[in-house]
Amino acid sequence: MIKIAISGAAGRMGRRIVALAIESEQFDIVSALERSGHERLGADAGELAGAGTFGVPLTDALADQPQVLIDFSQPEATLEWLAACRERGAAMVIGTTGLTESQLSEVADAASDVAIVHAANMSLGVNLLMRVAAEVAKALGEDYD
Repeated sequence: MIKIAISGAAGRMGRRIVALAIESEQFDIVSALERSGHERLGADAGELAGAGTFGVPLTDALADQPQVLIDFSQPEATLEWLAACRERGAAMVIGTTGLTESQLSEVADAASDVAIVHAANMSLGVNLLMRVAAEVAKALGEDYD
C-alpha cells in the first residue's frame, strides 16, 4: 500500500480524494491535513468524506512519513508542505491554484530533490482544451487577428 497524506482534506477536492483512497484500498492515508485553527480539526477524515469512520483525524501536522503528499490547499500551505516533502524525501502532487511566479519557481526548484506532479487544473478535458488552444494559436501565427 502506498502511504499518502492529503492536504486540504476538508475541502471539496480533499474530501473526494479521501473517499477515493478509502474506496480503492490501495492507499494507506497516514495524514489528513488542514490549516492550523481549522474548525474541523480532530474530525474523522472518512466521516468528512462521506465514507464512514476511518480512524484518521484531520490535523495540522504531518504525523507520519508519507510516500506521497497530495495537496489541494492554499499557496502558502503548499510551500510549507513542499518544504516538509523535501525534508522527508516524499513525492508531491500539487493541485493548488493561485501560485505566484516566485512560488512556482520554488516548486520547480524542489523538483530537483523530490518527484512532483503539478497541474493548476486536474481535469483531463480542461488540460486537453489548453493543449488544443496552444496548437491552434501556433498554427495561426502571431500575425493572426
